[in-house]
Amino acid sequence: MSSSRPVRRPTENTALLNTRRPCPPANQVRNLLAVAYATGDRYGARHFGHMLTRALGQTEVAR
Repeated sequence: MSSSRPVRRPTENTALLNTRRPCPPANQVRNLLAVAYATGDRYGARHFGHMLTRALGQTEVAR
């Protein structure tokens, strides 16, 4: 039996707005993004893509 309730998952906002933990080095995030793409992990690719954007400083964090 399946539920019609949506599954709650962290979004790209988590990667962009989480200031409790510093973002890992861009090289590490890039490697994780490559692994996510290679394994077909769509959620991981999206998450690490946004995290890489943050690591490279290409986004303005809105408060």
